[in-house]
Amino acid sequence: MTITDPILADLGYVLETNREVDLLHFYKSFPIICKARLLGLEGGKVQVSTQPPGSVCLARERTTTILSNRLLEAVKAEIVSFDIKTGIANLADFEYVGSRLGERMVARVEPRTAYEVRLEKEGLTLRGKLADISISGLGVFIQSPNVKKGELFTAHMALPEGEVTLQAKVLEVSPTPEFFRLAMKFTMNVLDIGVVMRYIRHRRAEIFSEVQDLYNQALSEASE
Repeated sequence: MTITDPILADLGYVLETNREVDLLHFYKSFPIICKARLLGLEGGKVQVSTQPPGSVCLARERTTTILSNRLLEAVKAEIVSFDIKTGIANLADFEYVGSRLGERMVARVEPRTAYEVRLEKEGLTLRGKLADISISGLGVFIQSPNVKKGELFTAHMALPEGEVTLQAKVLEVSPTPEFFRLAMKFTMNVLDIGVVMRYIRHRRAEIFSEVQDLYNQALSEASE
């Protein structure tokens, strides 16, 4: 018996009970939910009917994550095919996601503009670019690798909603092709967090609008 067997059994139950599921994707770090309904299960593949505009994510990615209270936990699936005109997708190669999903579900957004972030600590100043931000922390791209996990910094940045100064702790330092990315967690809840919340709310609305535009464009191209 492979791990696919119990997952298919659970998906079969979802199909029999005609339950709606959520297909989870991330666009510019923000979670996008696409409502879907299972249409059939055969040969280890599941066919689903999806709803726009979030369904456009299936045309842009190779995998999706199925969420349902009828499943033991979140399930990752390969997108075998997707027709944006009908909204029909075929999924296969299922596996449980496990606990890896939880942290990504935080309302995190990538900025439209790469805002400058100034990190200060005991006379040391580092300048970087905002990679993403949530109400609990931020990601920063920097050139210098001389930052260690656990270090505390004061982060300064100017968002459209106002100036922000927050204490943050380095959780992880990861190399990228061009920069080093710092994953940082805010260490105290201060008034400036309100500025961050307003920015996230505004950016979230922009991202939803972008997803709608992407769907409209993809549908138009498919209909030509």
